[in-house]
Amino acid sequence: MSRRKDIEMERANTAYDSIMELHKKEESDSKDFLEKTKASYRAYAKKLPMLILNNGFGASIAFVNSKKGKGKAEERAYDFLYKHIQKRLRDTGLADEKDLMETIVKSKNDDYRQMTKEALAFLNWLRRFAEAEFKGDVQE
Repeated sequence: MSRRKDIEMERANTAYDSIMELHKKEESDSKDFLEKTKASYRAYAKKLPMLILNNGFGASIAFVNSKKGKGKAEERAYDFLYKHIQKRLRDTGLADEKDLMETIVKSKNDDYRQMTKEALAFLNWLRRFAEAEFKGDVQE
């Protein structure tokens, strides 16, 4: 298998594992809350690549970071999305153990471009799996 196919398989596996994480219900979550979180995640994973292309990776991740939280389903969806992108960039060695925003701000131009490229490729897989796994009403 070529190195390119290996990288795509790694992205796909990480994206699938990330999506499966959303299926795990915490005790405090109602079924409705979990479904709203999934629907929001699906919508955001679909919109984020265009946001990155229009506004840049740093500005888009800053937006996601500002929206994340634990209270509302929409905030939780942004929280998951941020963590999933951060994990993928850490796994590839493009981000360190610091917060993703700090890594982006301190990155050099070449590293920033690589992070952008990897995040877009990863989001392509996240979007595909979110669309497949989280059917139903989508908040768009």
